[in-house]
Amino acid sequence: MRFQGQKAVVTGGASGIGAEIVTKLQAEGAQVTVLDLADCPAADQYISLNMSDLAAIDAAVEQIEEPVHMLYNIAGVPPRDDNGALILGVNLFGLRHLTEALMDKCADAASIVNMASLAGAAWAQNIDEVKAVLAKDNASDPAAVVAELGVDATRAYNLSKEAVIVWGIQQTAKGLPRGIRMNSVCPAAVSTGILDDFKNAFGPQVAAAIERSGRASSPDEVASGQPIKPSVHPDMAAHAARYARKIVQTGERTHTFIGYNIANVSIIEAPEGLILVDGMAQETHARETLADIQKRFPGQAIKAVVYTHFHNDHVNGIEGFIDAAEVEAGRVQVWAHDDLMHFVTEVSAGTGPIMGRRAGYTFGAALPRGPEGFVHAGLGLPHDPGPRGFIAPTHTVGQRKAVTLAGLDL
Repeated sequence: MRFQGQKAVVTGGASGIGAEIVTKLQAEGAQVTVLDLADCPAADQYISLNMSDLAAIDAAVEQIEEPVHMLYNIAGVPPRDDNGALILGVNLFGLRHLTEALMDKCADAASIVNMASLAGAAWAQNIDEVKAVLAKDNASDPAAVVAELGVDATRAYNLSKEAVIVWGIQQTAKGLPRGIRMNSVCPAAVSTGILDDFKNAFGPQVAAAIERSGRASSPDEVASGQPIKPSVHPDMAAHAARYARKIVQTGERTHTFIGYNIANVSIIEAPEGLILVDGMAQETHARETLADIQKRFPGQAIKAVVYTHFHNDHVNGIEGFIDAAEVEAGRVQVWAHDDLMHFVTEVSAGTGPIMGRRAGYTFGAALPRGPEGFVHAGLGLPHDPGPRGFIAPTHTVGQRKAVTLAGLDL
């Protein structure tokens, strides 16, 4: 057992996340002291404690046997009515006072875990207010601090969690000489007895958070530290589904092939064959698209290509659609703007490495496929590795002009 012979202290261990932590620690052989107002028969040692009472905290510390190998600061008060003072007293001043009082009893390499919250995620944006509350002594009157800062109970809760996160960061260097680690745990909605308090305090924010994730997490999941099975946000999954491979007829003669690559291509039906608009990013996807083009328009060949612009996801897969020899022989025309070759050969050559690196970060090209990595690029498939081939235009235009492509007047 991992914790055989080790001693742990858990505040708020009588219920919720704290109770799950007690169970897991004991299952691994630890002796657990629980500090809580509510009785905890499961504890190896139970000490009744109001975490807002600093004198009571000092008395409790005297009863705890050393060395302490693990401290879990789980006890906390949710926002209710006008209880901002109690929130700061328990969630911040009490937590900090207990931790500091226990430090001399902690073993070298002890582990300290502070229960923060996703509600504390904005600590950086609110750093001035966080610094102001952390500057207060633990013995400060919480009611006076709340009045001085001008915060209500809901803001006091968020502030307490922001302060716990920042305080934990500050303690990291202090613990290094003894190898003592301090970390904050920041869950979102957890299905405990105080979940309704958060729903009442934060209203639609909590409901929306639960809806996005599908459910509130359980105390067991938070206590175990095991990651919830990765999943894709329903809204993002629905967005990606819109880009599933399909062919959409967008006009009398026009058809758009969606979801075959990072960029779509279109086909225009003409009297003498097909006109392809753009050429994708690489040849593998282009050939897959060509196969579906041939199924949809049996017996018809691509007679002309139109590049809309020079970006590589519109030109570098063209050899998957047409044969360069057909272009050389004049059987397939390739049309573009007058300046396309300038951008392909000079601008793209210079900025290519930069743009490629940017695209790699933007589209997560190196991430593994699946919910833990890359799922979708937002507007199509990623820039997957594959052969690339560019064919220079045979005809260019610089201004509006009437032309005939594959027998179709444009």
